[in-house]
Amino acid sequence: MFTVPVILEEEADYMKHDRLTKKLIKEFFEEFIEAFFPNLHPYIDFSKVTFPAV
Repeated sequence: MFTVPVILEEEADYMKHDRLTKKLIKEFFEEFIEAFFPNLHPYIDFSKVTFPAV
């Protein structure tokens, strides 16, 4: 019988960074828009902004 070893790897660091980046943008979205897109900021109703579940 042929057997194959199973290798369990930890989550890649870039995955952790990706999740952190997404969380930061979600938490500070209004501040991000205000800082980097000040002309757009007044036109966004941030009470209606939602993010899809991950």
